[in-house]
Amino acid sequence: MESDMRVHLREKHRKGLVKNLPPRGKDFNMDYRVGFIIDGLKQKTPRVFL
Repeated sequence: MESDMRVHLREKHRKGLVKNLPPRGKDFNMDYRVGFIIDGLKQKTPRVFL
């Protein structure tokens, strides 16, 4: 499910990830931004679903 979410975020939300996420700089590439969102989702998701 995580890999599907990575693909979804890259395909459907690329502009939003670049524009709305606070991390800026050369070390904050798209993979980092997608991982940042997925980590946040994991923290909000009950363990039953992970």
